[in-house]
Amino acid sequence: MERRIEHTEHDLTVFKLKFGRLELKMYDKGARVLRIEMIARNVKDLRCGKLLPRVPEMLAKMRHT
Repeated sequence: MERRIEHTEHDLTVFKLKFGRLELKMYDKGARVLRIEMIARNVKDLRCGKLLPRVPEMLAKMRHT
């Protein structure tokens, strides 16, 4: 697992966590979370397909990875 915290000049903090080909990014400004992103570099690793109706299943598998 790789961890990185980046600070920008606009009081924006970006937290990045990498788990192999999965990455979690959290954007924070002034003690408020603006956005959270989960990125799967290769959905084949999740073994659940890549169609839009499969998104809930993908999210569930990413939570358990």
